[in-house]
Amino acid sequence: MHSMISSVDVKSEVPVGLEPISPLDLRTDLRMMMPVVDPVVREKQLQQELLLIQQQQQIQKQLLIAEFQKQHENLTRQHQAQLQEHIKELLAIKQQQELLEKEQKLEQQRQEQE
Repeated sequence: MHSMISSVDVKSEVPVGLEPISPLDLRTDLRMMMPVVDPVVREKQLQQELLLIQQQQQIQKQLLIAEFQKQHENLTRQHQAQLQEHIKELLAIKQQQELLEKEQKLEQQRQEQE
């Protein structure tokens, strides 16, 4: 028997008609509205775009910080509740041990008196 090796052509291209997935472009693209010839005007547009992007990043940063703080507060409350529950359990165990010790002492005293 002959062994045939066939090659498989794997393409990593995006199929025709589909755009590759990319982050959402939030720029106000003034270039599409009017062609800019004057470099000074172009520079001003780029500065405005940069300012807008920086403002949007600042807003996103503030939202992320607010979400982080909210999650941190929730976790802190959960942790506090768990700690209180553990303290209650430990106190119950301590009381149980104290009762057992008292019972053992009473039993020991009773046996010594006999």
